[in-house]
Amino acid sequence: MEAQTYTIEDVIAALNDVGYVDENVINYIVPIIAYESRVNGMPFTQDAKDPTSDSWGIYQTNINTEMAAIYKVMVDEGVELPGMTDLQKKQLETNIVAEDEKDVRKFTPKQKKVVREFLKEADLPTQTKIFKEMYEIKSGEINSDKTEDVMESLYFNTTRKFYTDKQPEAVKFKAKMDKEVKLYTKRKMEDDYIMEKEKVNQEEIDKFKRMAAAQSSGAPNPNVRTPREMEFADKYRTPLDPALNSSLINVYSTLSKAKKKAIDSGLQVL
Repeated sequence: MEAQTYTIEDVIAALNDVGYVDENVINYIVPIIAYESRVNGMPFTQDAKDPTSDSWGIYQTNINTEMAAIYKVMVDEGVELPGMTDLQKKQLETNIVAEDEKDVRKFTPKQKKVVREFLKEADLPTQTKIFKEMYEIKSGEINSDKTEDVMESLYFNTTRKFYTDKQPEAVKFKAKMDKEVKLYTKRKMEDDYIMEKEKVNQEEIDKFKRMAAAQSSGAPNPNVRTPREMEFADKYRTPLDPALNSSLINVYSTLSKAKKKAIDSGLQVL
């Protein structure tokens, strides 16, 4: 059976869905994830397995170090682990081990079998939820919310190849992924612009349709003055008392200046 792989658009959309929407964050995360999840050169492989550790999936979740993140999503998905004790459950739920407690967060051999199958079968949205938990837990552990710091802690070897050792094969792969991310961003902006333009055009079309329907039905157009309103306006266009008109203009001018001064000073004018 051929391994399930995802496109860069799929992965970015999944990251967006769990809250990673900042362009700079996406640009940093995606190439690392792509490199981590390669199988025969294909990135974003659902059941990718690290050859040197018990790490699985697109985000290479390690079942020996990311127990709390895995457990939280398994609970949300309704998957039960065999042989759970109350203490293990409490520690995995909080990711906290009290001073007087033994650390029992690690999965037992029987539990690991279930976890491995879960990670192998988990689809992209589910794996991305686990990644979010991994990211937030690691951010708290290192007391930093900088993407670079968190990703370095989660993916030390890959970030080292990319940014420290600048390993030729890794740097070449990263350059390719950087280009694909930029192309995706450009296409997304163009698509968003077209959709917004079409939305505005449709709103204008709907507006004119309503106006045409109102005119054909004989209903008054609220934006057009009636003959009676025009007659009333003409009657009072020239004031009967020029002196009164001059006084009113002076009062209005004074009020306008006072309003402007109030606005400039930061007051809210109703």
